[in-house]
Parts: sequence; C-alpha cells; structure tokens
Amino acid sequence: MENEEMLAAIKEMFAEERKITDAKIEATQKDTIQQVKALLENGVEKQIRLLAEGHAQILARLPDAEEQGEIKSRVTTLEHVAADHTRQLDELRKAQ
Repeated sequence: MENEEMLAAIKEMFAEERKITDAKIEATQKDTIQQVKALLENGVEKQIRLLAEGHAQILARLPDAEEQGEIKSRVTTLEHVAADHTRQLDELRKAQ
C-alpha cells in the first residue's frame, strides 16, 4: 500500500468511527433531554403549581381594593379619635 492508499483507508476508518460516535452522542443527548423534561414536569412544575396555589389562597384572604380603602378610612378615624382621647386624658390629669 502506498501512502495515499493508507491515508484513504485511515480516513475511511475515522469517518466510520465518527459516525458511530455521533450516533452515541445523539442518543445520549436525547436521553438527557428526556431526563430534564421529566425532572421539570415532576419537580419544578409541581413546585411552581403548589406555590401558585398558595399564592392564590393568600390573595383570596386579602381584602379587595374597595375594602382596603374602607379599612384605611376607619383606621385613620380611629387614630384621630385615639389622639383626641389621649389629649382629653392629659387635660383631665392636669386638672386634678
């Protein structure tokens, strides 16, 4: 065999090995992708769903915007009344 024939034979061997290696890599990639998808479906997505459900429950307990406005108004009124009562009590203490 001459050098060119040897090089051609080696090139052909490497081409065959490359095909085999590429096929193995592709199979491994597909398997890895399947594993990642399964992990996402079973783990992460489930946890996100549970978190969203908990968030929805919290939001359901919170007062809506109209109720919050009413609560703020009542709290402001109570703060003014408490301040007025404190002032009146201070005046009564001074009068004694």
